[in-house]
Amino acid sequence: KKERVFRKKFKTLRELFNYFIWNPDCDTGEVLIHYIDRPKGVSTLKGSDIKEVGHKFLYLEDGTPIPLHRVLRVYYKGEFGGERGSLMVIFE
Repeated sequence: KKERVFRKKFKTLRELFNYFIWNPDCDTGEVLIHYIDRPKGVSTLKGSDIKEVGHKFLYLEDGTPIPLHRVLRVYYKGEFGGERGSLMVIFE
């Protein structure tokens, strides 16, 4: 079994998403985000759908704003990367 290696720790989802977008070593297509989608319930989007990370919103390529407080969980390359209210980490 491959050992998990922590590469970076984040205090906020905003820091985490900016890291995904601006770090050339990260493949945003490997990022999965589960969020509360009213009125549908819980929806999933890929990190490659994010155009911009604002102060309180993720802005998608199609112009849709997703409030950061609605993000529930984040996965990177199939590994759990954090959730709302917890310390964010990226697994190698």
